[in-house]
Amino acid sequence: MWCGGVGWNNAALHLLDIRKIPPRDSGLERGLGRSLPAAVAEWFRAGADRRLAQLGGNNITTAASLGGPDHVRFLDAGLLLLETDSQRCCRWVTPLDAGDDPAVYLVDPEDFTGASRTVYAASFTAYTEADVWDALLFRTEDAVRSFDHALRPDALRTLDDRLDRRPSTYGWARNQGCDVVHRFDGPARVAIAVTGSTAVRTITASPSADPSPGHRGDSRGSGPRPACGEAPSGLTVTAGGRPARPSRGRAHTVSRNLWTSGPRTASARS
Repeated sequence: MWCGGVGWNNAALHLLDIRKIPPRDSGLERGLGRSLPAAVAEWFRAGADRRLAQLGGNNITTAASLGGPDHVRFLDAGLLLLETDSQRCCRWVTPLDAGDDPAVYLVDPEDFTGASRTVYAASFTAYTEADVWDALLFRTEDAVRSFDHALRPDALRTLDDRLDRRPSTYGWARNQGCDVVHRFDGPARVAIAVTGSTAVRTITASPSADPSPGHRGDSRGSGPRPACGEAPSGLTVTAGGRPARPSRGRAHTVSRNLWTSGPRTASARS
């Protein structure tokens, strides 16, 4: 099955440049002694688990690691461990009995029953798209990072008008808690982790700056787009209508236009 066809994880697989999904093989499920939700089985079948793990960051569950002791304890509780924070602040799990495309939850690192679960993503496919998109964004060397700003009241509406939405996630922003992470794609990539009215972490970059060989610089979705030759504030458009690779100064302009005040902190933490 080609990723351009009907598949569960098309958005994430496109970002990873995985173009074909092998036919369903129940070998992994036989080894686990239980069935996996359709979207989850497809993810492993396509090898996307291994590709995402190679991008670095957190400890991503791969098919080869599913027999580990922690994974078995989660499986005994009807949960599949998907990811462990690099500093073991939290873990990501999904239930095995909640439909073909189940929600993904955050749990405390030593909670093997899921009693502490809070919703991270509305579906497994939203989780995979957001996780891959974030991994590529964090590998962009000239991305601009800003921290702890008061968010302009119209900032999210402005981004919605000019860029395409990627999935939002809840409760955790790479290395800190938050209410929600908003993601936008198109002529610029913008990720904003928000707590209350404060943007606790913002990253801005251009798709043309993405180091991933599989990234094509296009975006998913059908939301409003800038007119031909127009780009969000802070981006330069070439004569061909494509956004130019931004300097740090231009990317900083994109993020600066979202704030009501300057940053209270401006460290280089990720």
